[in-house]
Amino acid sequence: MIRTVTILLISLLFAGCSANQDQAALKPSPLASVGTFANAQQDTQLKAQPNQPASVDDSRRNAITNAVEKAGPAIVSITVTELQRGYTREFDAFFFRYFDVPIQREVKSVGSGFIISEDGLVVTNEHVASKNSKTIMIALSDGNTYEAELLGSDELADLSLLKIKGDRESFPYINFAGV
Repeated sequence: MIRTVTILLISLLFAGCSANQDQAALKPSPLASVGTFANAQQDTQLKAQPNQPASVDDSRRNAITNAVEKAGPAIVSITVTELQRGYTREFDAFFFRYFDVPIQREVKSVGSGFIISEDGLVVTNEHVASKNSKTIMIALSDGNTYEAELLGSDELADLSLLKIKGDRESFPYINFAGV
Protein backbone atom coordinates (compact mmCIF):
# COMPACT_ATOMS: atom_id res chain seq x y z
CA MET A 1 0.00 0.00 0.00
CA ILE A 2 2.77 2.43 0.97
CA ARG A 3 4.72 1.45 -2.14
CA THR A 4 1.71 2.22 -4.37
CA VAL A 5 1.20 5.63 -2.78
CA THR A 6 4.90 6.44 -3.17
CA ILE A 7 4.88 5.51 -6.86
CA LEU A 8 1.73 7.57 -7.39
CA LEU A 9 3.24 10.66 -5.72
CA ILE A 10 6.47 10.38 -7.74
CA SER A 11 4.45 10.04 -10.96
CA LEU A 12 2.39 13.14 -10.15
CA LEU A 13 5.53 15.12 -9.30
CA PHE A 14 7.16 14.09 -12.58
CA ALA A 15 4.03 14.98 -14.57
CA GLY A 16 3.86 18.42 -12.93
CA CYS A 17 7.51 19.17 -13.71
CA SER A 18 7.20 18.12 -17.35
CA ALA A 19 4.02 20.21 -17.74
CA ASN A 20 5.94 23.34 -16.67
CA GLN A 21 8.62 22.63 -19.29
CA ASP A 22 5.96 22.24 -22.00
CA GLN A 23 4.35 25.56 -21.06
CA ALA A 24 7.69 27.37 -21.14
CA ALA A 25 8.37 26.02 -24.63
CA LEU A 26 4.98 27.27 -25.85
CA LYS A 27 5.46 30.90 -24.74
CA PRO A 28 6.04 33.16 -27.76
CA SER A 29 9.01 35.46 -27.86
CA PRO A 30 8.38 39.22 -27.51
CA LEU A 31 9.56 39.80 -31.11
CA ALA A 32 7.08 37.28 -32.50
CA SER A 33 4.16 38.95 -30.74
CA VAL A 34 5.17 42.40 -32.06
CA GLY A 35 5.30 41.05 -35.61
CA THR A 36 1.90 39.41 -35.19
CA PHE A 37 0.41 42.63 -33.83
CA ALA A 38 1.83 44.64 -36.74
CA ASN A 39 0.40 42.16 -39.26
CA ALA A 40 -2.98 42.16 -37.55
CA GLN A 41 -3.06 45.98 -37.50
CA GLN A 42 -2.20 46.12 -41.20
CA ASP A 43 -4.89 43.52 -42.06
CA THR A 44 -7.47 45.50 -40.08
CA GLN A 45 -6.63 48.69 -41.97
CA LEU A 46 -6.89 46.93 -45.33
CA LYS A 47 -10.20 45.27 -44.49
CA ALA A 48 -11.85 48.35 -43.03
CA GLN A 49 -11.47 50.62 -46.06
CA PRO A 50 -12.91 49.02 -49.21
CA ASN A 51 -16.05 47.15 -48.14
CA GLN A 52 -18.25 49.03 -45.73
CA PRO A 53 -21.60 47.27 -45.13
CA ALA A 54 -24.62 49.04 -46.57
CA SER A 55 -26.71 48.40 -43.46
CA VAL A 56 -26.64 46.69 -40.09
CA ASP A 57 -28.62 43.76 -41.55
CA ASP A 58 -25.96 43.14 -44.21
CA SER A 59 -23.18 43.18 -41.63
CA ARG A 60 -24.86 40.43 -39.61
CA ARG A 61 -24.89 38.01 -42.54
CA ASN A 62 -22.03 35.61 -42.86
CA ALA A 63 -21.13 32.55 -44.89
CA ILE A 64 -23.20 30.22 -42.71
CA THR A 65 -26.42 32.21 -42.93
CA ASN A 66 -25.95 32.62 -46.68
CA ALA A 67 -25.41 28.86 -47.11
CA VAL A 68 -28.48 28.03 -45.01
CA GLU A 69 -30.57 30.45 -47.05
CA LYS A 70 -29.47 28.83 -50.32
CA ALA A 71 -29.55 25.16 -49.25
CA GLY A 72 -32.46 25.25 -46.78
CA PRO A 73 -35.28 24.43 -49.21
CA ALA A 74 -33.43 21.30 -50.41
CA ILE A 75 -32.88 19.85 -46.91
CA VAL A 76 -35.43 17.16 -46.06
CA SER A 77 -36.55 15.24 -42.99
CA ILE A 78 -36.80 11.49 -43.46
CA THR A 79 -39.03 9.20 -41.38
CA VAL A 80 -38.40 5.49 -41.85
CA THR A 81 -40.40 2.53 -40.61
CA GLU A 82 -38.52 -0.75 -40.67
CA LEU A 83 -39.05 -4.27 -39.48
CA GLN A 84 -36.44 -5.39 -36.96
CA ARG A 85 -36.01 -9.05 -36.28
CA GLY A 86 -34.52 -10.48 -33.15
CA TYR A 87 -34.86 -13.13 -30.50
CA THR A 88 -36.24 -13.15 -27.01
CA ARG A 89 -35.62 -15.58 -24.21
CA GLU A 90 -38.87 -16.64 -22.65
CA PHE A 91 -37.47 -19.53 -20.69
CA ASP A 92 -35.33 -19.59 -17.59
CA ALA A 93 -31.57 -19.16 -17.64
CA PHE A 94 -30.82 -22.88 -17.88
CA PHE A 95 -32.65 -23.36 -21.21
CA PHE A 96 -31.88 -19.98 -22.88
CA ARG A 97 -29.32 -21.50 -25.26
CA TYR A 98 -31.81 -23.87 -26.81
CA PHE A 99 -35.14 -22.05 -26.96
CA ASP A 100 -34.75 -18.53 -28.40
CA VAL A 101 -38.09 -17.28 -29.69
CA PRO A 102 -37.93 -15.14 -32.87
CA ILE A 103 -39.73 -11.79 -32.71
CA GLN A 104 -40.44 -8.95 -35.14
CA ARG A 105 -41.26 -5.36 -34.35
CA GLU A 106 -41.80 -2.16 -36.28
CA VAL A 107 -39.34 0.59 -35.43
CA LYS A 108 -39.60 4.22 -36.56
CA SER A 109 -36.52 6.37 -36.96
CA VAL A 110 -35.86 9.89 -38.18
CA GLY A 111 -32.97 11.34 -40.16
CA SER A 112 -32.15 14.00 -42.68
CA GLY A 113 -30.94 14.25 -46.24
CA PHE A 114 -30.84 16.63 -49.17
CA ILE A 115 -32.28 16.72 -52.68
CA ILE A 116 -29.63 16.56 -55.41
CA SER A 117 -31.76 16.77 -58.56
CA GLU A 118 -34.87 18.51 -59.79
CA ASP A 119 -36.71 15.19 -60.22
CA GLY A 120 -36.42 14.33 -56.51
CA LEU A 121 -33.31 12.24 -55.91
CA VAL A 122 -32.34 12.40 -52.23
CA VAL A 123 -29.00 11.52 -50.63
CA THR A 124 -29.01 10.36 -47.02
CA ASN A 125 -27.09 7.98 -44.77
CA GLU A 126 -27.49 4.22 -45.09
CA HIS A 127 -28.16 3.92 -41.38
CA VAL A 128 -31.19 6.20 -41.91
CA ALA A 129 -32.70 4.39 -44.92
CA SER A 130 -31.52 0.86 -45.68
CA LYS A 131 -32.77 -2.23 -47.50
CA ASN A 132 -34.70 -3.17 -44.34
CA SER A 133 -36.87 -0.04 -44.64
CA LYS A 134 -40.56 -0.80 -44.93
CA THR A 135 -41.80 2.74 -45.59
CA ILE A 136 -39.86 5.94 -46.22
CA MET A 137 -41.56 9.33 -45.85
CA ILE A 138 -39.88 12.59 -46.81
CA ALA A 139 -40.96 15.98 -45.45
CA LEU A 140 -39.83 19.10 -47.29
CA SER A 141 -39.17 22.45 -45.66
CA ASP A 142 -42.40 23.80 -47.21
CA GLY A 143 -44.41 21.26 -45.18
CA ASN A 144 -45.29 18.82 -47.98
CA THR A 145 -44.78 15.11 -47.29
CA TYR A 146 -44.06 12.46 -49.91
CA GLU A 147 -43.37 8.75 -49.94
CA ALA A 148 -39.98 7.66 -51.29
CA GLU A 149 -38.38 4.50 -52.56
CA LEU A 150 -34.85 3.25 -51.98
CA LEU A 151 -32.87 3.15 -55.24
CA GLY A 152 -29.62 1.94 -53.73
CA SER A 153 -27.45 1.93 -50.65
CA ASP A 154 -23.85 1.29 -49.67
CA GLU A 155 -23.32 0.11 -46.12
CA LEU A 156 -19.56 0.64 -46.21
CA ALA A 157 -19.83 4.27 -47.39
CA ASP A 158 -22.98 4.80 -45.26
CA LEU A 159 -24.88 6.34 -48.19
CA SER A 160 -28.37 5.78 -49.59
CA LEU A 161 -30.08 7.19 -52.66
CA LEU A 162 -33.84 7.72 -52.51
CA LYS A 163 -36.38 8.77 -55.15
CA ILE A 164 -39.36 10.88 -54.09
CA LYS A 165 -42.67 9.52 -55.39
CA GLY A 166 -45.28 12.08 -56.23
CA ASP A 167 -46.91 14.21 -58.87
CA ARG A 168 -44.76 17.27 -58.26
CA GLU A 169 -42.93 18.54 -61.35
CA SER A 170 -39.76 19.82 -59.72
CA PHE A 171 -38.11 19.97 -56.33
CA PRO A 172 -35.63 22.48 -54.92
CA TYR A 173 -32.17 20.93 -55.06
CA ILE A 174 -28.56 21.63 -54.12
CA ASN A 175 -25.96 22.22 -56.84
CA PHE A 176 -22.59 20.58 -56.35
CA ALA A 177 -19.60 22.79 -57.20
CA GLY A 178 -21.63 25.02 -59.48
CA VAL A 179 -22.75 22.12 -61.73
